[in-house]
Amino acid sequence: MKPLHAILPCLAMAGCGSLPVVEIHSAPVLPREEVSRLAAHRTRTVAVDAEAVFPKVLEILLDQGHLILCADRSLGMVAFRQQWQDREQRKASIIQDGSLLVTPLEPGRSRLRLLLAGRSSEVFHYGMKESAGLATLAGVQHDLAPEEYAKLLDLLEKGLVAQGAPPQGAGGG
Repeated sequence: MKPLHAILPCLAMAGCGSLPVVEIHSAPVLPREEVSRLAAHRTRTVAVDAEAVFPKVLEILLDQGHLILCADRSLGMVAFRQQWQDREQRKASIIQDGSLLVTPLEPGRSRLRLLLAGRSSEVFHYGMKESAGLATLAGVQHDLAPEEYAKLLDLLEKGLVAQGAPPQGAGGG
């Protein structure tokens, strides 16, 4: 059985129906318990002084192919994007957007708070010869799996330590 997200665009393109217009509105306010649950896998405390995080965190993201959209050292904020084709998923084009907030705690410790969102698109060929065409199927995922957060937080933490971002007061700083 074909997934519904694959069938509906085909029906709409064939004139078999129309999809209702999606109304854009604010998301519901999350209950406090849900915010705490989400923060548990989106946040990491690292043994690095917040002042030492910049520009190291930018280098780590750039080394991994992320495009830095915006960075503000005084706010401790970085917005970034990564795009690639996933050969394991029919060469789908995947775009992952992220926001990172670095908050100083006590000297030598910082909190990394991450938010990720992703979207994908696939191009399909349909028809034959003169009636051939292309169709694009797109999807959006606003709450990525905890494993995706862990993977990026691990990368950032290891990179900060490996790139010699010592805690304040250590190593001659």
